[in-house]
Amino acid sequence: MRRKLWILGLALLTSCGDDDPDTVPPGAIQDLAGARTGVAGEVKLTWTAPGDDGSDGTASSYDIRYSPTLLNGSSWDNYNIVSTTTAPKAAGSSEELLVQLEKGSWFFAVRARDEAGNLADISNNTRVTTQDTLAPPAITDLAIVDRTTRSVSLTWTSPKDTGPEAAVASYELRYHTEALDETSWLEGMVVEGVDAPQKPGSEESQSVEGLTPGVLYWFGVRSTDAFGNESALSNVVQVATTVPSLEQLTMSQRTIGAVYPDWSKDGTRIALSADWATRFVSQVYVTDPQGSNFNRLTTQPDGTFSLRWSPDGKQIAFVGSRPDGRDTWLELWTISSTPGGGPPVLVAGHPPDRVSGMAWSPDGSRIAYASISGAGPLDPASSNIFVVDADGNNEETLLSVAGSVGSLDWHPDGTSIIFDNRPTGEESDIWSLAIGSSTPTRLTTHPGLDFGPRFSPDGTRLAFSSDRASGNPDIWIMNVKSGELVQVSVSENSESASTWSPDGNRLAYNSFDTSRLLSDIFIQDVGDLLP
Repeated sequence: MRRKLWILGLALLTSCGDDDPDTVPPGAIQDLAGARTGVAGEVKLTWTAPGDDGSDGTASSYDIRYSPTLLNGSSWDNYNIVSTTTAPKAAGSSEELLVQLEKGSWFFAVRARDEAGNLADISNNTRVTTQDTLAPPAITDLAIVDRTTRSVSLTWTSPKDTGPEAAVASYELRYHTEALDETSWLEGMVVEGVDAPQKPGSEESQSVEGLTPGVLYWFGVRSTDAFGNESALSNVVQVATTVPSLEQLTMSQRTIGAVYPDWSKDGTRIALSADWATRFVSQVYVTDPQGSNFNRLTTQPDGTFSLRWSPDGKQIAFVGSRPDGRDTWLELWTISSTPGGGPPVLVAGHPPDRVSGMAWSPDGSRIAYASISGAGPLDPASSNIFVVDADGNNEETLLSVAGSVGSLDWHPDGTSIIFDNRPTGEESDIWSLAIGSSTPTRLTTHPGLDFGPRFSPDGTRLAFSSDRASGNPDIWIMNVKSGELVQVSVSENSESASTWSPDGNRLAYNSFDTSRLLSDIFIQDVGDLLP
């Protein structure tokens, strides 16, 4: 009997244990995250599903709430409820929910609930801004820290956004050659490639390239936050780019002065034509690059014009008339570069046509030259480009064109010749002719005047004169491969006849003052201007 009672008691105890209530809540979510989707007012929440009891099983439902302030468990029932019928997935699964809210900055938290109604501890808070209408503060410390002939470097401090997100999203930097303010802001040039903002309080820096030497610029910057709110214009700073070093080689006292400079290949001498002895009758002179010692080489009765050093520096080719005065046709001559080295030697000419320019082949064995026929330099019938041995033998025609060919140059590798061609007095462009070809290639298409081309010593760039900027001829440099152009001279005079130093870092050219009808030779640094 006692044994039967003991069994009955054990059964009753077991039955009572099966009916104990579930008091274990689901696990607290630790990785709740939120982000804007790009749709106005829409937020995507993500988290990892907890278990029913801790990390085991599957919870029954989620209680998701939001508030403009941080959420906590003690005030849970006071927060806004996110309506959802999303059933929890198995523990460890990824959960995702899209929520549509009004504009604002909101904190979110979530708690899981099991079938017994046990509510998990509150999750971590995550903050998402659906819309911000507050603009970042204006930058007030924009400053110039460096300048060169073609660039300006600026710095400023990254601002702290006045909206809910600390960092701004982007900068817009502009510059103008006139005063920059709220009215003229959109007229300014936008600086491309400005770096993304760093965290608030960081020093930002930006270099603005491709500017013009000797020009005054105004700079300003605005910041924009992640919602497109744009700040007011920063403080505006102004600075002028520097002017490359410029030296005056000659000091002429009367019309016409000094023209047609040409630098020797070894860099020790510059040849030029000047009318210092007899007014309007120019002769060939040679000096050092400092202009401290001038030696006259010619006594041509009608003067000399365009000239070029031979590659070995022993001769100078020039355009001139016959020294006996019997004929005044312009022909191609050479003379020893050493004073007293002998009389000029006639190399080639086609009277009554006029030789206008020449260029030595890189090895010095031949000379290419242009000859113009027609009523005058500004009304030509046609031009021919010839090449002849340096001693005047074996002449051949390379090209015949309509218009006036003024000057030419031979590529350092000997494969091509460049020249300018002026079909009328109002227009001139630069062309290239491959040796052995009869079809030239046009290199410039400016509707005005491009003339006087010269290859850099390495053949990668061209220096030439152009009126494309101011209507007045200035010296320009063009990258042969890319076509990029940089203006070199910026004076009000007319600059032409440029010639490179052997290292490619300087240019000598003549600058003609039209108000005084006086020309002199200048030397300008171009090393930091090269395109």
